[in-house]
Amino acid sequence: MKCTNYSGHVNYSAPEIISESDTVINSSTNSTFENDDYIGEGNFTEKAETWSLGCCLYYLVTKMDPFEGASVKETKQNILKLKLNRPKDPIDPVVNSIIMKCFERDPAKRLDVKGIIKYQDSLEMITYGDYVSQINFDKILAESQAKSEVI
Repeated sequence: MKCTNYSGHVNYSAPEIISESDTVINSSTNSTFENDDYIGEGNFTEKAETWSLGCCLYYLVTKMDPFEGASVKETKQNILKLKLNRPKDPIDPVVNSIIMKCFERDPAKRLDVKGIIKYQDSLEMITYGDYVSQINFDKILAESQAKSEVI
């Protein structure tokens, strides 16, 4: 599904949503203006939500916005360059791996939320030999799909 409108906080915006230029063109008047707060108009998918999920996870683990800059312009540049604010303490490798999957720059390669859950399951099995949360999301997703097919 493609989205064409946007609402949200620039710090949690996916790169495909952010305007790479500080010069904005008003399509109705064909005039230009400078605006650091501008978020690009564009086509983006639900995978932009995966990026935002990564930002939320990063904040929960570090208590820092991942791409925070001194200004909106710097924050946007940090997002576009994937320049993360590094925490003092290391992040758990499993959690870090999930967050970095969310921060895949190319939306075509970025996993959707279901893909992130499956990725977490596989990491838990590889790392711990079992599902840490004792929840098998593959099973839950399959049961959910089966119920929706019945309806």
